[in-house]
Amino acid sequence: MSLAANPRQYVIKFIFIGIAAVMLLRLFFLQIFEDKYKVMANDIAIYRKVVYPPRGVIYDRKGKVMLYNQVVYDLMVTPNTVSKKLDTAALCDVLSINIPTFEKLLDKIRIKNGPMRKGALIEELTPAQTARFQENIYLFPGFELAERHIRSYPNASAGMVLGYIGEVSPGMLQKDRYASYNQGDYTGLVGLESQYEEVLRGIRGVYFLERDNFNRPRDPYKGGTLDTPAVAGRSLELYLDAELQEYGEKLMANKIGSVVAIDPKTGGILSLISAPTYDPNMLKGRERSRNFSKLYLDATHPLLNRA
Repeated sequence: MSLAANPRQYVIKFIFIGIAAVMLLRLFFLQIFEDKYKVMANDIAIYRKVVYPPRGVIYDRKGKVMLYNQVVYDLMVTPNTVSKKLDTAALCDVLSINIPTFEKLLDKIRIKNGPMRKGALIEELTPAQTARFQENIYLFPGFELAERHIRSYPNASAGMVLGYIGEVSPGMLQKDRYASYNQGDYTGLVGLESQYEEVLRGIRGVYFLERDNFNRPRDPYKGGTLDTPAVAGRSLELYLDAELQEYGEKLMANKIGSVVAIDPKTGGILSLISAPTYDPNMLKGRERSRNFSKLYLDATHPLLNRA
């Protein structure tokens, strides 16, 4: 009897071991894989919007604006999220570009950032492009609008003093100074924009929005309790006199040299002129790289600060 019972005992043990193994595998699946799917579902249902703060405004000694912010919109895309069913022709029609141009721009992002990282397909959309895309955003999952501020120089002067901003390079991101920056962020490169970067920069914010059935960001996620508001950069007031600076640059047109005007009572600098100079508005927007190359190759060296 005992010998005959042994096989049945083994069968029962194997059954219990099998059930236990199935339960353990199921628990593993729940903890590991379903958490992954939950995160993926949240990524689809929740839109994480990074808000870049406006940089500080720069004023002259009389309160005249010398450098301020202008709002523009970039069309952002993460290449690996673009659907194979994307109506490329419709998107190109909305953006007023042709299909070869679209494919070239998308490939450029893949090469620069990789397929998993977001990049700007088109920078500084026109108001018409922005409006058309916003109306049809639900047709193009994987694409989104990103608000950005670019610098504008109303007097087109004092470029050498004020400086300009540019995108943080991969090499800069390796330095401790740029530990809090991400790829795609902008920073002051020269002039006051660089010298007072920490003052002018501000602190970026993050907002979480729920997406609707058409992939459009709608209501704040969890009532906005997870949001972090952006903090605008602080402004600067210079001792410089904008009118005197502009007048001095006109006097030095077609000349090579420098002029420094100092207040004899305080020692404050009223104007700081390096000639030849350039319109600082050339170093912003889509044409920045082309214009920089043009200025860099100019035989009169307008980028050289002679003051």
